[in-house]
Amino acid sequence: MPPLREAGVLIICSGSLTHNLYEFRGQHGPASDYVTRFADWTAEALRKGDLQTLLDYRQNAPEAERAHPSDEHFLPLFVALSAAGSGYELEMLEGSVAYGVLAMDSYLFSSPSHTRRYRYDSRHRIL
Repeated sequence: MPPLREAGVLIICSGSLTHNLYEFRGQHGPASDYVTRFADWTAEALRKGDLQTLLDYRQNAPEAERAHPSDEHFLPLFVALSAAGSGYELEMLEGSVAYGVLAMDSYLFSSPSHTRRYRYDSRHRIL
């Protein structure tokens, strides 16, 4: 991944910060408490750059099994972290919960030396 990063390739990884479809609600509503706890825990680990804690999220995160009955929607985060490399700068682009159980937090990881080649609109969407 580092050669792609150094070439300025934008790598987009898509998953869901929480993904428990067993508890899916048919309409939007407030976030379940466990969703908020898991999303907050993840954000804090990302801010600290604590990769080992994140990798062991099944053991470390609050209600990890409930937040992610299976891993596939959380794993893209590790691809993004690999692409970012160590010493990344972190920016939360979006933080929302859909249907009470799907945390849709979006993060931008960038190298401190990387000059951004894109701009955002007022809703933090890349132009």
